[in-house]
Amino acid sequence: FANISDWRRDNVNQMVADVMDTIMQVNPHVRFGISPFGIYTQYVPEGIAASLDAYNTLYIDPIQWLSSGSIDYLNPQLYWHIGSSWDYSLLLPWWAEQALTYNRHLIAGHAIYKLVLDPSARIAEYDLHEYKDYFNFTESEARLQERTWLSLSEISNQIDIVRENRDQNAMGSAFFRYQDFIVVDGLAEHIVTHNYNNPATLPPMTWKSAIIPDPPNNIRWDVDGQGASFITWDVANDNDRYVLYASSEPSPPAGFIDDPANIVKILYDNTFYLEGSEITGKPNLFFTTYDRYGNESATATMFAIDAPSTASTLQTPINLAVNQAFNFDFSWTSVDQAQSYLLEVSSTSDFQSIEFSTSVAAITFNASEFALLGEQEYYWRITPLNAAGSGPGSDVFSFTSGFPANAVITAPADGEQYVDLSPLVQWGTNTVATSVKLQIAKGGSQFLEYNIIIDKDLGAVGEYQLTETLTEWTTHYMRIKLINSLGESHWTYSDFKTLMIVPAAPIIYAPDQDQNFEPSDPVEIKWGKTSKATGYQIDLSTDIDRTNVIESDKKYSYSDTTIVYNNLLEGEYYANVAGTNIGGTGAWSQVKFIIEHVVGINDKELDNKRLSVSYLNKSELILGIDATGLKIYNLKMYDLYGHELVLPESTKQGAIENYVLNRNILPPFSIVILESTEGVEYVKIIGR
Repeated sequence: FANISDWRRDNVNQMVADVMDTIMQVNPHVRFGISPFGIYTQYVPEGIAASLDAYNTLYIDPIQWLSSGSIDYLNPQLYWHIGSSWDYSLLLPWWAEQALTYNRHLIAGHAIYKLVLDPSARIAEYDLHEYKDYFNFTESEARLQERTWLSLSEISNQIDIVRENRDQNAMGSAFFRYQDFIVVDGLAEHIVTHNYNNPATLPPMTWKSAIIPDPPNNIRWDVDGQGASFITWDVANDNDRYVLYASSEPSPPAGFIDDPANIVKILYDNTFYLEGSEITGKPNLFFTTYDRYGNESATATMFAIDAPSTASTLQTPINLAVNQAFNFDFSWTSVDQAQSYLLEVSSTSDFQSIEFSTSVAAITFNASEFALLGEQEYYWRITPLNAAGSGPGSDVFSFTSGFPANAVITAPADGEQYVDLSPLVQWGTNTVATSVKLQIAKGGSQFLEYNIIIDKDLGAVGEYQLTETLTEWTTHYMRIKLINSLGESHWTYSDFKTLMIVPAAPIIYAPDQDQNFEPSDPVEIKWGKTSKATGYQIDLSTDIDRTNVIESDKKYSYSDTTIVYNNLLEGEYYANVAGTNIGGTGAWSQVKFIIEHVVGINDKELDNKRLSVSYLNKSELILGIDATGLKIYNLKMYDLYGHELVLPESTKQGAIENYVLNRNILPPFSIVILESTEGVEYVKIIGR
């Protein structure tokens, strides 16, 4: 060798040739290809910028592999986008031309690793989910500009360019890498929708074998051990595969088997079950042989399907069967040419309400797959099917399940709140159940091992008194199953929320019982903290039974244990305090105190009650005048600065005249004066 570069390339060439030689000796139909760097040499093809290249920098010669026949395909790493300095639309045709020249295949490489997780977002390259520094051997500003991200539409456009060069032996695509189909949102769905709508065969390697196989022979129906019909044919070569096409026409147009849109399935043995709807409406099947070298028979063998012509005979359960277990087998006789059987189960004999149905590629089906209800009468029938249509339906049989019906939980009711911590669980008795399974979970409704807190196996009972104590103010999930020797009911689920134990009555420290206060004195109520309280309710009433509450206040802190009342009217009062939490209001504590009477100028109330003031409700006072014996009188009210206050309209009740005063707008103290023809009769000071 004149230089070391040629020696290096020759070493690689020998290794590649040795690999191909070994493959040809062991398994010649195996396709052998290599994925070289995407630029062969500098400035090739024309229009490509300077770059690292395969020939001069990496010392590999992909063109020699093609010309020597050492590979079946090339898969160049064309990891640049269309329109870049290393334009995909220039590189792909050049590589395809080399493959065509040497009668080999080109499989284009696509850089889906350059997709962001959400390809619709345009972000900086360093935010890509996978950055591959080893693809960047030189770092110039121009090269950095070219290391851009790709979009889903870019990938589709590249695939289109490959297909435009099919006549140049560009036969397909490879994607670097598989994992990106999982992690990149929408990638797989996008290329299936826009590019890969149909199955396809691999291109033939005619340089390895150009023998065209014969199409399948002796296509016929057969029946497997499960009673299901399938299509089979004679096998000429164990390595052969088969391509199935389907058409609504018995004589499709020319080129029918050359269009992958007509491919139903590629088969790897000589059996075909007509599953699902893949050939519905296309009862004319065409089979070709497809060998491991990619050669497909030039003609196809046609096989027409007719709809089944006979009905199945129902076998088990026998008609009017009772006490059926949950897992018995439905069974029926097979019908020639049936691809599958439609099993329908209804709760009505006219099948207006079909509870369960399934397509079965056998002549038995286990009832446990349907989750039948217990103690229920059902009707069933069978209809044979294939791609050409349905056959006649069977007779209708009925049976009754013998395992228990589902429990109906009555207590605690589903969604019930404030349930006792050891509730009585009730679901009612069942005449066929011999035992009951009861489970209660908390912390989630999944009933997993870690969150089931009660798991009871009970006898044939309809209720159970919990001896365990549940957690306060917690949602619990309950389920019940009824059991006998024929099976089990479905679980019946419910949930409920336990109560929160309300606080004990607090201790009131002030004022003392029956303590007296002047009208102008503030009255401070003080009490101690009580367990389980998150706040307090304070009601001030004028009676011991709390029927006439004039003030109602709430405290929202466990530590806030004081309230002050000002400007109360004379009379007896009861301060009532109770702790509160999310479960409600606890027990009440009470203390009585008295606001003393204040004697005014010429006050005659001690022996003759002309004026009275009382609480009407929480926001209003009622001022009453006993006008007995007074023919002419005036009532005036002043604040303590001497400003006269406007009195509302009064109402009369016999000799009593009442004025309703709004406590919220009254001054803290007011003076009421009653005048008659003889002068000032009465004076009264009131607080609001």
